[in-house]
Amino acid sequence: MTLIAILIGIVIDRFYQALPALRQYRHFHAYVAWMRERLRAEPWNGALGLLILLLPPLLLVALLQALLDDGLWSLLGLLFGIAVLVFTLGPRDLPQDVDDYCTVHEDEDDAARRVIARGFQAELPEDADTRACDEAVLRGVLVGAHDRWFAVIFWFALLGPLGAVLYRAVEQLARRPEANEFGITVQQLYGVLGWVPARLMVVAYALSGHFEQALQAWRAVPPDPGAMARHSEAVLQAAGEGALCAQKEECLETEPVSLIRSAMGLVWRALLVWLAVIAVMILAGWLS
Repeated sequence: MTLIAILIGIVIDRFYQALPALRQYRHFHAYVAWMRERLRAEPWNGALGLLILLLPPLLLVALLQALLDDGLWSLLGLLFGIAVLVFTLGPRDLPQDVDDYCTVHEDEDDAARRVIARGFQAELPEDADTRACDEAVLRGVLVGAHDRWFAVIFWFALLGPLGAVLYRAVEQLARRPEANEFGITVQQLYGVLGWVPARLMVVAYALSGHFEQALQAWRAVPPDPGAMARHSEAVLQAAGEGALCAQKEECLETEPVSLIRSAMGLVWRALLVWLAVIAVMILAGWLS
């Protein structure tokens, strides 16, 4: 059921173009704002406050998951899993964003190029030049695929809908950081949840591209014990560029569109590697 849900979820995510408009998470952020107004004082402004904030939605998902897991409800459980996975992927359409950027790049539309590039890297300056936009998009493909697809799929395969909701909820909280103990706790949990899928994604990059270069680039990334999520992002970018075996500086000067499309192709191949591994693990579980 897990593999079927993942496959159907990916197909729906790829071909149902209205999904990005539906995956805004406005209700979740409104709920977070309401809870934070009531949980700002001690002892709630830390790990305990994060636990209390996440508990209601996670309990609801866990309850539905348990009720629909067996017997006559199993088909509804599959549909529930697909719906949760589709809603937690993204929230933007990565291949469509890449196609849009490459199109405006070839049209030499500077304003449109910057708008799309900021969808990959929100902090990109409004007056960013073409090279900066190209770098932001390349990084957004190699690193952003982790948050958009891979980490959600990993936790869905491990814990079902509960895992997908957990990761997306924490990721959304991490995207709106608070400069206090609560914000530090969110960033730490975000880094922990992303650590394993990021490393597995690096392995998939290596298997899908140039193996030695990807592993060498991975090993060359210096440790960053103070920021686990930032270190994972650096590892993903380095290993992805190594797997492409591209002279990044030269390619960004001469054929940036080709390099960005190659990066998207690498992500697709890495996803196929993941699906194959998940299928083998599920099959092994059935046979044991």
